[in-house]
Amino acid sequence: MSSTPTQSGYTVLTTCSPQNFSYVKELGADVVFDSHEEGVGKKIREYTNDNLHLVYDTISIPETAAVCADALASKPGGKYMATQFPQMERKDVESSAAVVYTMTNEEFRVGEFSFPPKPGDIEYGIRFGDIAEKLIAEGKIKAHRVLTNEDGGFAAINICNARIFRYKLT
Repeated sequence: MSSTPTQSGYTVLTTCSPQNFSYVKELGADVVFDSHEEGVGKKIREYTNDNLHLVYDTISIPETAAVCADALASKPGGKYMATQFPQMERKDVESSAAVVYTMTNEEFRVGEFSFPPKPGDIEYGIRFGDIAEKLIAEGKIKAHRVLTNEDGGFAAINICNARIFRYKLT
């Protein structure tokens, strides 16, 4: 999470485990909901008065996509952005994926999915890089905590399988 949306005038709502509430607020979240609470998507929809139109799903698994579907406004026209492959079941919501690989000007494949080069993404990446560098220097963007895995690939797999999402794993 970063404070970039806040810098752009958006109100940032997020979900996480209660032990991370204060941390994500430090990173720029305005409102935090318990990701494990039953019906959290509907609670977000209620909080926003059925007026949430943009969602960025950083986990991007079927369970989080379902929460996003419940949180988005009931009116058509919402936008769902995933970090993996769009899994939004609502047909009235525009779904897309944002992966940094599209900024490399080379086609890449993940499983059955093929991603062609996107010149617009390359240009955006260059512009955003310049802006991000300035915002980081000014302290307006804060990086996630980093968990450095010095025990090799299998340890990383175990961390991922344990669904520990409070760190950027390196």
